[in-house]
Amino acid sequence: MNLLKTENLKKYYGSGESLVKALDGVNFSVEREEFVTVVGTSGSGKSTLLNMLGGLDTPTSGSVVIDGKELAGMTADEPTGNLDSKTGQEVLGLLKQTSEQFGQTLVMITHNLEIVQLADRIVRIEDGKMVKGGVVFLCGATLLSPFRRKEYSRQGEFYFGEYLIGISPDAEKTDGYGIADIRTQNPLNDELKTQLASLHGVKRVTVSERMELAYEYNGCKEDDCAVPFDRKETGILNRHSENGAVFDYDKMVMEREIIITGNDVAEEIFGWRFEPGDQVIFYWNDGEKECRDSFTIAGCVDELGIYRDKDDRGRRLEMGSGWFLMLRALMKNMVPETYGMYDKFGVSVEDGENNDGVRKWIKAITEKNPVLSYRTLSEEMKEDESAYLSLKYMIYGISAFLIVFAVINLVNTLVSDLMSRLSCPVPLECRKGSYCR
Repeated sequence: MNLLKTENLKKYYGSGESLVKALDGVNFSVEREEFVTVVGTSGSGKSTLLNMLGGLDTPTSGSVVIDGKELAGMTADEPTGNLDSKTGQEVLGLLKQTSEQFGQTLVMITHNLEIVQLADRIVRIEDGKMVKGGVVFLCGATLLSPFRRKEYSRQGEFYFGEYLIGISPDAEKTDGYGIADIRTQNPLNDELKTQLASLHGVKRVTVSERMELAYEYNGCKEDDCAVPFDRKETGILNRHSENGAVFDYDKMVMEREIIITGNDVAEEIFGWRFEPGDQVIFYWNDGEKECRDSFTIAGCVDELGIYRDKDDRGRRLEMGSGWFLMLRALMKNMVPETYGMYDKFGVSVEDGENNDGVRKWIKAITEKNPVLSYRTLSEEMKEDESAYLSLKYMIYGISAFLIVFAVINLVNTLVSDLMSRLSCPVPLECRKGSYCR
């Protein structure tokens, strides 16, 4: 839903031969909670547009509509332009966090490529008009920005640290009742988490949770898992709900409802989507017996991983889940009190894997308890090496093509503009804050 919209917005200065069209029929919209950057050369109309959106100036014609009626919002013209790089990054991080955490809408003018890459969307303005395809050069430059091997391997579970401690796959295979029986032993618990957090050099221990189960829906029966969430995380889910669905925690407890994540992926795989109001049958082992029950789909969410707060709650919910998110209150009623939901501990260390004390402690604790195992970021990097190199060279090739294509278009534009200026019979005087045409 559009929070902000302009319709055929124009801002002219002067008249006759000295007429300058700072904005010339701009049609532009911004979704609620979206972070948009506006880019363009000097004199292209960026600041004029921002003044119109913020109600600081009146248009010659056209309209600016915000939330259906009034001018209100958050705009910024190069908010980090006069700051040193460190302070600039801190200000940018605060703006981005405010936008995501509190559902604010952010429109920003910038020439900074690092800022552009953080935006949800990039729009380009030239000669007072929105330019389609004007971000080709920026896209190419973004792809060519540092593509580091370590960051590639951190996209998954190692996002939270250099070590991952979890239940050993070998233990799952050898145990007669599988993962459910191991979870009732609760090997990953608060005591172990506290011990890890107290180690010298450990910055943070992040917990991911899940419950293994099978589901039956629309003629399909598959193994999967569900991730628990609490009341405080309902706000995050509401901000990422599809079709404006509103999740009410108490109602979901009473009506035994669940939430679907990644519905677009389900459609690609199965050719159908999970639909709100439908029933899903779950099958699971509580460590003692096989169980079966049905739950109602309350709605669907997507892109939880883009939500950022100090605890990375959105990312934890997305990374731990299969298709299902479930209220912790409902999940607790499905298993005995001894059943442990902790699935993995992500351990972030100041010196990474160079911290011998942390590495030795983790190795010792997993050797002592054969149910547990650990993996390191360096091991993940070795496994990812082939895929990383293939993707890297493909991105370099695409980037080179995009940049060359954009440069050719830029040269054509400059030549056309120069020819039009040379053909002008009367020299034009430039006004302050405008340009000659």
